[in-house]
Amino acid sequence: MEKIKVHIVGDIVLSEKIGKGLKKWREIFNISQIEIARYLNLSPSVISDYEAGRRKNPGVNIIKRYVDSLIELDKKNGGHTIKALQKILNPSSMEPILQIKEYKS
Repeated sequence: MEKIKVHIVGDIVLSEKIGKGLKKWREIFNISQIEIARYLNLSPSVISDYEAGRRKNPGVNIIKRYVDSLIELDKKNGGHTIKALQKILNPSSMEPILQIKEYKS
């Protein structure tokens, strides 16, 4: 799980516009601004302002809390996005190779 969190935080922090990075990941997780705002105990307008760049970039602690909330809300919704990300970010998985069926055993 930490690998996923580090990947997401890194992508957000290194993006040209942090607000767009926040929005991108929120949309990937299919979570509304209202839902994440409730989880973070913030007003939805604060989330909207961060994503639109109307508010100064959030600090690392807020980004970490934001990513943690995406993960927790996804878990509550069945964890589908987390499972998909684990498959993508786990290069040691043999599943794709085995599915090719090029090997007899």
